[in-house]
Parts: sequence; structure tokens; C-alpha cells
Amino acid sequence: MPIIQIGTNHYEEYLRDRLFFELAFLKQDGIIIEIDEFQKGDLTVFDCQLKLDKDGLDNLDFIFNEYIANALSDVIINNIEGELLEKILKSKYKQFSNLENREIIEMATDRLNFLISQEDQSIISKIQRKNRILLEILDYLEVRNEMSLEGFVQFRLKDYLSELEVAIDRAVDDFIVEKEYEEFIHLLKYFIDTQETKNELIHVVKFKNNHFKLLNEDGMVIENTYLDENLLSMVDCDLDYDDLLISALITAAPELIILHFKEPVSIIKPLKNIFADKISICLGCEYCNLNNLNELD
Repeated sequence: MPIIQIGTNHYEEYLRDRLFFELAFLKQDGIIIEIDEFQKGDLTVFDCQLKLDKDGLDNLDFIFNEYIANALSDVIINNIEGELLEKILKSKYKQFSNLENREIIEMATDRLNFLISQEDQSIISKIQRKNRILLEILDYLEVRNEMSLEGFVQFRLKDYLSELEVAIDRAVDDFIVEKEYEEFIHLLKYFIDTQETKNELIHVVKFKNNHFKLLNEDGMVIENTYLDENLLSMVDCDLDYDDLLISALITAAPELIILHFKEPVSIIKPLKNIFADKISICLGCEYCNLNNLNELD
């Protein structure tokens, strides 16, 4: 009968649980696999032996190999991957604290699972990653019936490890940019809190193409260089109107700001971060109805 031996130095608990979990499903189909466990120095070895051929069942050897591969790939993805990410991070980037390391690893995991842009893709991405590992294990078991789990990961899953390294590198870049942004926001808030108020109330009204106008409490347009359409039309470059609006509001130095739009959310979030309690969103008025117009009468 076919025998496969799997050794591990650190993950015997995870491997044991997963092997016996998979075993329960095979028993329901009349396939019996006997698992013996013994120590070989620092190595915990699981001796898996197919004990019963179910009559009429084809490809029994492949089913046995797939059982082993499914258990191993599950342990790698769910129990070892986090430690691999941490090892890569600490070996390449030694400047971060333990708390920062945890944040970066979480960001790297989100990247691997596409949680940043497509929440529903997280499970699919994880399954795809597991399936690639499973196929590598099946290829290995075609020619070998002994395996060191840690050695297999280190020497046979080079592409997978490279994928984890790329995820860490990009997560570190994102983390640094995010921290720089937070520091920038902090400085802006400090400046805003200490500057002298120039306008008690400003209404921010949006027009077509996400252009904005600032109105005072009497409904009069506040002239501002950052939002001057004539000047902007003369500038031969791609303009970020979100940044222009932030600059215009900082220059106007209002005590209170009312936004007469709910989209785009991409500008509302930084406005709230910077101006905090000064910001409120109107629930509907004549200014809100101007959102799709070309100009203010």
C-alpha cells in the first residue's frame, strides 16, 4: 500500500489537525488512511498509509496524493504564510517597531487577498494561491514519498516566496506614504487651528467636472486664485482639483464649512481629516441643486 511521510520541525499541531480533518471526509467515501506519528530527532514525522482500496474506485493513488497535498497546502496558506511574511519583513526592513510590523503584515495580507480594491475577491485569491501550492506538492509526490514541510516551502516554492516578498515591499511603500500623509495632515491641522479666521461661514458648491466655488454666508462668490477658472484654463498641466479646493479653503480660513455635495467621496474624506469639526455636509438645499450646472447665476 502507498506510504507518504511528512516531517515538520514547528508545525506538527497544525499538520496533525488538518490531516485528521481531511481523513474524516475520506472515511465517508470508504477510503481508509492510517496515520502514525513519531519523533526523529527534532522532526515530527507523520507516516500516512493507504490501508483500503475501495472497489470500483479509479485513481486511488492520485486521491491519496491529493489528500496529502490538500492538507499541506492548507497549512502553508493558513498557518505558515503569516510567519513567512513576518520573516521577510524583519530580514529586509529592520527599522520598524513591532506594532508597525503588524500593520505592514496586515497591509501585505490585504494586498495578497486584493482586499484593498475588491473585497469579494479575497477568498478567490486565497484559493488560487493554495491551488498553485497544491499542484507543486502533487508534482513532488509523483517522484518522492518523503517530504520536509519547511524544506519544501524554502526550496520548492520559490515563486510563492517571491510573491510574498513583493507584497511586503509594496506594503512597506504604502505604509511609509500613509505615515507621511498622516504627518502632513497633522501639520495642516495645526496650521488651520492657529490661523486667524477670515470667514465665519463658507459654502462649497460643486459644478460640472468636479469644479468648485466658495460662497460666503450671504451667498456671494469668494474670489480665490486656486479656483479661478480663467487662470486654471491657462495652465498646461493635469490639475488635481481636490488639492486646489483644499488650498482654497486654507486660504479662505473659515470658521465653519458646509459642503453641498456628497460625491466624490475621495475629496470629502481628506477635507474631514484636515478641517475636522469645521466641516458639515448639507442634506439638501438650493446650493445642492447646483451640482450639475456649469456656472453660478
